[in-house]
Amino acid sequence: MKYDTRSITIGLIILLSVISIYMYLTSPIKKNYDLQAIEDTLYKGDRIIHDGGFARGLCTQVNFKDYPELDEKTKEMDYILGGEFPNKHESCLKNARLVKLVYEPDLKQAIAVYRCEYNGVGEELKVSNYQDSCDYTQYLTKWNFPIGKYTQVPIP
Repeated sequence: MKYDTRSITIGLIILLSVISIYMYLTSPIKKNYDLQAIEDTLYKGDRIIHDGGFARGLCTQVNFKDYPELDEKTKEMDYILGGEFPNKHESCLKNARLVKLVYEPDLKQAIAVYRCEYNGVGEELKVSNYQDSCDYTQYLTKWNFPIGKYTQVPIP
């Protein structure tokens, strides 16, 4: 039986192509890209909390006036905090814990939400790996503020 070298060459090229595509689709490098986005987001959140970046204005402060349903709550918080909203004197964010982590594989975007509560006032920080964005707010713990609802980060 005689084999045609051209047929063998074409067969080897097809076989190598199939193996290459399979290796690319299942490679740890591709999977690590997703993990890298999550890791970057968590690192950024920890860095902002540790360095106090939210207090230095690196993060956007939630404007409750953009949410009509929070109008009365804002007045209540101003009254309780003596007109100092947001309350910059007693931040507990250094002790914040990660309460929500979301990864959107289609957008390659990871979002982390950190929270803490102290003396009836809660603080929330939302961080994203997209455009180095973060958003910060304070709220009264009795409001049962939904996690991540009012803190926003841009979406690609």
